[in-house]
Amino acid sequence: MGQEILEYGGSDVDMVTGQPLARTPSKQEIKAKKHFENTIQGALGLAAELQGGNPVIRLLLQKYRDRLVFLASEDPECKALEGILLTLRHTLEVAPVLAEAHLRRVAGPQLSPFFEDTQVAPLGIPTSE
Repeated sequence: MGQEILEYGGSDVDMVTGQPLARTPSKQEIKAKKHFENTIQGALGLAAELQGGNPVIRLLLQKYRDRLVFLASEDPECKALEGILLTLRHTLEVAPVLAEAHLRRVAGPQLSPFFEDTQVAPLGIPTSE
């Protein structure tokens, strides 16, 4: 059993000095290292090119954003979520302003000063805290 363990492991060493022998890399290792270096060089080159605000990338991102907006506008689930958000926005922002404008129209210029201290949302917009 002990011989089996020694039989398979370890690196080759010089019998006189005890130092590891220089190992020549295989063709696969050389190819993998070259691929790694080329990939790194390509990534660095692309990153340098993008630092200047490449107009082609900007155009691609704009087209991608436009496509996402189109797809979301056609998706029933996105439409439902947008409807909920628009209802919440209307309740929190639009409805109080419309109600105040209606109150001022009904009260007229003589009674409007009595409503000056009325706040539309006295507690502010609720948060999820």
